[in-house]
Amino acid sequence: MSAQPQPVPAPLPALKYAASLQPGKPHELPAAFVGSIQRLQAALQMPVWFLIQPGGTPGEFRDLDYATKLAMCAAVSVLPEGEKIALLVDSPGGDAKCAYQIADLLESGVEDLLE
Repeated sequence: MSAQPQPVPAPLPALKYAASLQPGKPHELPAAFVGSIQRLQAALQMPVWFLIQPGGTPGEFRDLDYATKLAMCAAVSVLPEGEKIALLVDSPGGDAKCAYQIADLLESGVEDLLE
């Protein structure tokens, strides 16, 4: 008996990436940008998170504000304990206290920030 040829599985669709915090999943990131992030992660040997904010008219998530801090707190809370990440920030500024608390969050963990 001869072996029946096995069907070739269809290729997997390319992964798509979107912002986690804001504006969210409907806004896919450009492939070239994703490739740059992946190369940086490989070079640093750790996950890289980006906090990119447009500035401009006042509103949540446009600079380092309370809403951004809370969203970062929620995102970091799902990291396995002790996992390190690199954070690259491109922001027009904002609330110095919130910026400090985001840095402290990454250094010491969510529990300390919420006290």
